[in-house]
Amino acid sequence: MTTTRSVQTFFEELGHPRHLFRYIRVQRDEEGKKNPIGEKNNMTEAEVRDKRGAQNWAGAPDHQKYLSFHVKLHPNLHVVDFDDKEDSELRTWLHDKGCAFTETRDGYHYYVLLENIGSYTQQLKVQAGGGKDGLVGSPVDLLRQTNAWEQKDRTVTGTVLKCDWSELERFFNTERMNFEGAPKPKAKPKPKKKVTIGPDSWVHGLSKEQADAKQAMDKICADDRDTWIKVGMVCKNQGEDWRELWDEWSKTSDKYDQADQDKAWDSFRTDGELGLGTLMHMAYPDRARSTEAPEELFAHLTGRLRELGVPQELAIW
Repeated sequence: MTTTRSVQTFFEELGHPRHLFRYIRVQRDEEGKKNPIGEKNNMTEAEVRDKRGAQNWAGAPDHQKYLSFHVKLHPNLHVVDFDDKEDSELRTWLHDKGCAFTETRDGYHYYVLLENIGSYTQQLKVQAGGGKDGLVGSPVDLLRQTNAWEQKDRTVTGTVLKCDWSELERFFNTERMNFEGAPKPKAKPKPKKKVTIGPDSWVHGLSKEQADAKQAMDKICADDRDTWIKVGMVCKNQGEDWRELWDEWSKTSDKYDQADQDKAWDSFRTDGELGLGTLMHMAYPDRARSTEAPEELFAHLTGRLRELGVPQELAIW
């Protein structure tokens, strides 16, 4: 036979012989949000017993009189809080088991003794489905760390259900619940984009010299390690502000590794032996002066070599 009793009688049975609930007053704002008066979530059992909070009911209308049960002080007690009254597989399962429940203004509270469930940090909106953040279905909370509030004139029907977490786990999004000791999901790697710079492009604040060099680098594959090192040394010889240019080019290869990138850059020495002429030779190996290469870049390099006092016939293209 199904038992129905007042919520106060139910709380007295649930905590007996301990006193695990207090009297609080709950007001609602214009948007319907609850604002508790006299609520304390982190009280010890002795504090709950000695500070029952009955004075908070003085002069309050009945619809503001609530009982607050300190769930975490009761071994294994959890409250399945449905935020709406839509039918669901979980609610049907609990109802068929005769689980103790009370009807709230918006939904239902079901009282369950769960065994073999670990500690978790997220207890709100943990219904199954939709991944960690893409929630679907009716919102369900699994309360353990916060108190359960029940209006004093509510009734509770059924018996507190005792079951193993393995029986309920399928109804919840365990990834979102963030169980203690659970492995963190690996972040999906971002797809690597190959950036192609046109002959007249000016991007990311690059100088004209860097933009022209990057146009040449776009023709060089970053997969070969010797090539990767040589391009890095060319960039290092131009200055530290060329590091980002080398990094972005290196990321066009699936072999890119940030730690290896940092180590290699720090090992490069600015000896001046490898310059932009080397880069052009790598980009256009079949022609001493490719018609595909930007004319502006060749003009710039010729001027640069002249400034350095290097005879053009000695330049390595």
